[in-house]
Amino acid sequence: MGWGQALERKLRDGARVRVINLAQPGRSARSFASEGWLDIIERNIREGDYLFVQFGLSDQRCGEGISLSRRDQSDITNLCAYPGLDPRIPLERSFANTLNRYVKLARDNGAIPVMITPVTRINIDPKNAARGIFPIRRSTHVVQRGSFPGDYSRTVRNVASGSKVALIDIDAKSIEAFNKVGDPGWKDYYLAVDPKKFPYYSEGAVGNLLTPDNSVFQERGALAVADMLIEGLRESRLAVVLAFQ
Repeated sequence: MGWGQALERKLRDGARVRVINLAQPGRSARSFASEGWLDIIERNIREGDYLFVQFGLSDQRCGEGISLSRRDQSDITNLCAYPGLDPRIPLERSFANTLNRYVKLARDNGAIPVMITPVTRINIDPKNAARGIFPIRRSTHVVQRGSFPGDYSRTVRNVASGSKVALIDIDAKSIEAFNKVGDPGWKDYYLAVDPKKFPYYSEGAVGNLLTPDNSVFQERGALAVADMLIEGLRESRLAVVLAFQ
């Protein structure tokens, strides 16, 4: 379940605001646009609307340093976007350039863009794990190999700063929140379910208690991230926060 699905539940009774959730699973900033979803936004967005933009997970599928299956090659062609502001990055493969398309679309239509860093993956620092300490490593969205290594969350922050756009740092908020929850409590938020209750996630499938999905949420996690989003709206003093509980 995504936080966009949960956000609508957080609206106040009688709020004159609608949450329109166009998030699509497994899309990067590039593929979301190339598949026509950005066109749908452009046809429907209106003056005064808010456009929440969050990418940085599937964008990391650039494939360098791994053996390539057919699917990997497809991911590189359709999803890959490189982080950072290196001028050598081809524009069509630039994560920053693609994010700026979303900012421009919103502003051209009188809407208010809000940049959001990606939610953290549960990726425990090996040194901490060896000592029995939980904390998630803070380089969850940092790619250290390939043609243009860099930090996807930092790229989102840089785009927001450079464009003077409101930023909600869900990456930092979720690291802090789930470090407090600890292990094994984080499995109550991310997709780690009992296969006896949910046979789809039986042995061999990612998402059960033995092989949890460290980047996808179950309902409780989606609601928690929606709360982080609302907290960020309040911190950014965006008027739309008044519509939420």
